[in-house]
Amino acid sequence: MATSLSEGITKALDDETFSDVRLKCNGKTFHCHKIILAAASTVFRKMFLSGLKESENNAMVEIEDVSSAEIFEKFLKQLYHGDVQSDYKSTSDIRKVKKLTVPKPPIVEIKNHTLGEWVSMPRADSETDLDFETTKELVLLSDRYDVLDQVKHLNLSHLAEFLNDSNHVGEIALIAERINYPFLEELAVSAIVSNLDDVIQSDSWYEIKRSPELMEKIVLYQRDSMSKPIIGGSKSSIRIPPSYLLDLSAGEEGPFS
Repeated sequence: MATSLSEGITKALDDETFSDVRLKCNGKTFHCHKIILAAASTVFRKMFLSGLKESENNAMVEIEDVSSAEIFEKFLKQLYHGDVQSDYKSTSDIRKVKKLTVPKPPIVEIKNHTLGEWVSMPRADSETDLDFETTKELVLLSDRYDVLDQVKHLNLSHLAEFLNDSNHVGEIALIAERINYPFLEELAVSAIVSNLDDVIQSDSWYEIKRSPELMEKIVLYQRDSMSKPIIGGSKSSIRIPPSYLLDLSAGEEGPFS
């Protein structure tokens, strides 16, 4: 027996007793509840009010474009519980989040945003077992299904933990641009500029080159970094020629290709 309402709602996931909709993903069926899904996601709400077959009682809804049933299950747990694990809380202590540490230079300044936007995200007190690919997919699912801000910010804060990895920071910038989350995009751009030699060698660099908007932000951030010392390090020695922004959308190769 659940000891609280939130615990009871969490345990309701995949309990057939009061389930009124089934979601099938990669061969696995999840017994769910329209009222919970509709409360957590505007996409599910519209689906269940559409009058189409998905809105029928105990309908079977095929979920596509998810790489595995395991990842979709994690996503459903977030909708039911707001989390995958139990070690998260909303941090209001501004002293805990002042700077973002990246490999080189050691510290990058967070510019043009109040720290309140960052500290209002649910934050992890300890490392999680979610790898980058899982975290990335949870972020994209959160955006695709337009879920509660609590869940969106939870996944975005997970994704931000990978900004220290030059193999992933370029892809994080692309994701932030795609889902229109400028705060995370700016953090990623600052990390790209600080680790440009490594990022150029990453798989995401080709896609970055094909985004004139993102390349322009990198150039502008690089220019600003050259004009003053970065906290905790010296001025960067890397320059991106502004002319490289021309015709990137057409797929032309540039000096870093």
